[in-house]
Amino acid sequence: MLKKKERKVKNIRTYYLTDSDLELQDKIDDLALRERVSSSAVIIDALLEYYQKHGDGNPSYSLDHFADPNFLTTPALCRNSEKWSAYLEQASPELKEEIKNNIIRIDHILGKYL
Repeated sequence: MLKKKERKVKNIRTYYLTDSDLELQDKIDDLALRERVSSSAVIIDALLEYYQKHGDGNPSYSLDHFADPNFLTTPALCRNSEKWSAYLEQASPELKEEIKNNIIRIDHILGKYL
């Protein structure tokens, strides 16, 4: 009795290339050929690298969040003391601890450059 060959499930995705993108695709194909991998593998590696750098992203808020009077957004790092004081007055103890730990971490990193 012949064994059935197990098939890999493939998830095919497509993407659109403009005329100006064709040169990049050629470069990807050349790179894949040099490295003896598929063009898909090169693209997947690039996507993974992008996700690792940007996956957590910056928090973004839809406009309806701002209608909520209890909604807090973190002030930008270089905002004035009054903005930070107003923010911290409303922040939970857990959030204050998280901010404190982030400031300590940033201070440690900054110390390497001063």
